[in-house]
Amino acid sequence: KIYIYDRTDSLEDIRLNSYVMMIPSIDRNSRQAGVLSMIKINNSGNKVFSANFSDPNITGINLFRFNLPDGWSNLSVESELPVGNVIEINTGFAMSNPIPPGEYSILTNYIINYEKNNFHFDLKLPYGGENIQFLLPYEAGKITAENFSDETNITIGEKKYKVISGGNFAKNQ
Repeated sequence: KIYIYDRTDSLEDIRLNSYVMMIPSIDRNSRQAGVLSMIKINNSGNKVFSANFSDPNITGINLFRFNLPDGWSNLSVESELPVGNVIEINTGFAMSNPIPPGEYSILTNYIINYEKNNFHFDLKLPYGGENIQFLLPYEAGKITAENFSDETNITIGEKKYKVISGGNFAKNQ
């Protein structure tokens, strides 16, 4: 079967099912941390989202975008979405990929430069979020966030992580 969907430039039906941000490596000497994010998005509508690049007044508003922590570099993005481009912007990145109805995965990795012994990340959720998690190597320190669970511990492979979770975040929270 071949499905042909009408097009929309509205992000209204796009939602984050999950966003998992893991910091698998920290180099205290260079003050850099490697970050891996696994994101699942869902277009619950019956139209394919496609940014409107013909109207510059709209494009800046309705690009499918994610913010990243200050000091990020070396961004790499892979996704299950149809072909598109990753556009680096000063607050993170945007994607020009069409988003058909259904669920899709996006994988990002990048490096964060930080000062002192911590960094702050104001994660914006323009698409809301059902399940948001942050993972930090067990021996690396502490991780906190408003409206998230207390730290728990999990093991992935042979490495132990601290994890905090939150869920059911409204759009633009």
